[in-house]
Amino acid sequence: MAEKSIKHIVGLVAQLYPSLQHSSVPAYQFVPFDSVVGRDLCYRAMMHNDHHAQYLVAMSLKAQALMAQDQTSTQAVAPDETHKLQMNQGEVPRLFAQAAYWFALAAPFEHAALYEHGVSLLHGYADTAKKGDSVPKGQYKKEGELLIAQAAKHGIVEAQALLGYFYLVGSEAFSADVEQAKLLLTQAAEADNVEAMSNLGVLFYESGEYHDAYMWMSKAAESGYPQAQYHLALLLVEGLSLSVADNTDVQLEKSQIWMQEAASQGQLDAMLHCATTILHHEHATKAELEQAECYLHDVIKYGHNVTAMIELSVALADGMLGRIDVVQSAYLLQQAKLHGNDIQRQVVAPLRQSLLMQIDSVIGNYKVTALQPSEDELAALQQAKYMLR
Repeated sequence: MAEKSIKHIVGLVAQLYPSLQHSSVPAYQFVPFDSVVGRDLCYRAMMHNDHHAQYLVAMSLKAQALMAQDQTSTQAVAPDETHKLQMNQGEVPRLFAQAAYWFALAAPFEHAALYEHGVSLLHGYADTAKKGDSVPKGQYKKEGELLIAQAAKHGIVEAQALLGYFYLVGSEAFSADVEQAKLLLTQAAEADNVEAMSNLGVLFYESGEYHDAYMWMSKAAESGYPQAQYHLALLLVEGLSLSVADNTDVQLEKSQIWMQEAASQGQLDAMLHCATTILHHEHATKAELEQAECYLHDVIKYGHNVTAMIELSVALADGMLGRIDVVQSAYLLQQAKLHGNDIQRQVVAPLRQSLLMQIDSVIGNYKVTALQPSEDELAALQQAKYMLR
């Protein structure tokens, strides 16, 4: 998508430049990244020991690894989806290890690569590249955090934002220090890093400085950061007692808008919140119910969220979505039991028993009822019964 859209983005920048900068557009040349350019980049990284090329190759490998990781970490929502999610699990660590290798080579010469090398160690991306080492995994994390701190001193904004987060919550190498966190997060936030803005909002909220918390959270939300949009929605509701805004109804309306905006951008907590709100609204429209189902599907698929599994299972069993699907409902309860904690399993148990009773009632009395299920429907009921037991 980036390869296809970047040419249009450059064109838009060129169109807006004169009116925003009050000067003519600087001379530039757009070279599309094709296989020839890619091969040239790899050649310069390997044969010429070009450190910037090594950094760019590593970024490309990391991007591929993250996309592959998203695909391998999804949760099937229905029993017939499980085979679609199978792929070579070894591909993800291989790509991360390759990226880590090139980041390590470029790190002494490129400050951005130094930051990425630290992130590789922090998240264990480089572990597979150091299989022969006997260094404990925690040592890699500490080493990664120290490299990120070095990158922050060199002015890498992402590093400043992450180091500020370390000081905010405490980490392997850094003890919690609110003043240091505030200093670093402010530097990164003023450089337009949205994660730093959001975390700075959290810092001010925890310090009881609600006006500043609202200001930075709003900036991050307005910059399009879904996590901040979700937290701003919660802050606005809580703001009823914090006097963030004057009008209660306006605050609630703003909260709902930000929650919906965060959900539309894939923030999983916001999606779950919006979906459950719709399902428990007796006058929800068909379009809203379809949206709720889509949200729950994505929360389960990408978040492995047990609450979403239970909500969707109940909705499908009770016909809240305009249809009854006992097979998918049973499958979701099975997965909720498998992945849930003790409290969640206590919620699942009576739901499984209730669905089993419904299925037994239909199977046992189908010959004497007015609505006789077809052979396919009976087979589906048997399949659901098998999964529940």
